[in-house]
Amino acid sequence: MGQLILCNRNLAKNAYRLENADLNLYSLEELSYYLLQNTYQLEPDFMNGDFCHWVQEELKEEELAKELQRDIKENRGIGVFVQRILMHTGYADRDEIQRVLEVLQELEHKSEAEKGKLRADRLMKKQRYTAAITEYKKILEREDLSSNPVLEGNILHNIGTAYVGLFLFAQAAEYYGAAYGKNNNQESLKDELYCLKLSGQDERERQCAMENHLGQEILNGYAKEMQEIINSAWEDEVSEKIRRMERESIEEAYEEAARKQIEKWKTDYERYSGL
Repeated sequence: MGQLILCNRNLAKNAYRLENADLNLYSLEELSYYLLQNTYQLEPDFMNGDFCHWVQEELKEEELAKELQRDIKENRGIGVFVQRILMHTGYADRDEIQRVLEVLQELEHKSEAEKGKLRADRLMKKQRYTAAITEYKKILEREDLSSNPVLEGNILHNIGTAYVGLFLFAQAAEYYGAAYGKNNNQESLKDELYCLKLSGQDERERQCAMENHLGQEILNGYAKEMQEIINSAWEDEVSEKIRRMERESIEEAYEEAARKQIEKWKTDYERYSGL
């Protein structure tokens, strides 16, 4: 998990396997941490008899196991099930438990496709781009998604954004283009043009503009906005350096910022690649 977790309760000799998270758990504290950090990833089948059996036999938490089994039998819902675990363990405070319950309540009123998107969006926020792409593509395989083209387009758009995070601009452009065909959102079209430019596909960029009847005024506006984004990114890097400098020239500050940005791109690429 990448964290040191203090476990005051019994440790299991045999782990409980969370298949969808590719994770082995040995304690209620580890489980509580997972529930707090990955609420959007919870599936309805998390409530099951095998888990209750593990709590009873491996952790020797017989009373908790009986209460969880009763929750399942009486169909009380995953919110009650999770709340019982967190309150019993004492790992989370009241505010943390309330946030978990709010997320679960939000998911309760969503379609399966919408739930999947929320889970994938969470991965995006954590910059886990490869994992997010995998989750988004799973949603695209759902048959019921065809009845909601806007949602499908938004998912395609987010896949494009994930590819941008991986510096794979050509792939990103393809998904932005597919997204625009579904959601008719100008942001998807604009981002497709940006990525075509960034990936050096100048001819395809011109063709895309013609196909979508974009005049020169609109294209100039896109180009200006893109340049402003680039300038802003550089200015943030440079201004921080300049504030720490008294004798170095602005040219040297730009050179330092450039080196720093290139190193960051290299590090990010190594971290997030691996598709």
